[in-house]
Amino acid sequence: MGLAGAEIVTGLGLRDTYTLLYPEAIILDDDLYHQSRYSLLEMDVNPETLAVDIIKDVGPGGHFLKQKHTRKHMRTSMVRGVLHQLDSMGRYRNPVDYAREKVAWILENHQPEPPSADVQLEIDRIVAAADKELKESVS
Repeated sequence: MGLAGAEIVTGLGLRDTYTLLYPEAIILDDDLYHQSRYSLLEMDVNPETLAVDIIKDVGPGGHFLKQKHTRKHMRTSMVRGVLHQLDSMGRYRNPVDYAREKVAWILENHQPEPPSADVQLEIDRIVAAADKELKESVS
C-alpha cells in the first residue's frame, strides 16, 4: 500500500505489524519523535522566554514583529522539521518526497565506523551460536 495507504502504524519505519519497512518512514518517524521531544523536554520557561512584559506592552491587537525580543528569539524557538521544508519557491515540500531524498543521501554518503575488535568478536560469537542452533533445529 505504501505510505499513502491505510496501513497499521508501528513506528521506526515499520508498517503493517512490523512486516514492511519504508526507509522514508524512518525519517518521518524520527522527525515526529524529535519534534515531540523538543516541544516537551527542551522548553525553557523563565521570565525571558515567557516575555510577559513584552506581551503586556504589545497589548491586544498589536503584533510582535517589531519587538527586539521577537527578533532575538524567533530563530531559536522554531525548529524546522521534515514537515516544514521549503522548496525553491518558498512553498512547503511534500514530506515523503523530502524523506526519500534524505534516505537516498544517507545511503549514498553515510560511512559507518566499524565496530571495535571486541564488539566484532562478540557479534561473530552470536552469529556462530545462531548458525549452530539453526543447523541443529533443521536436522
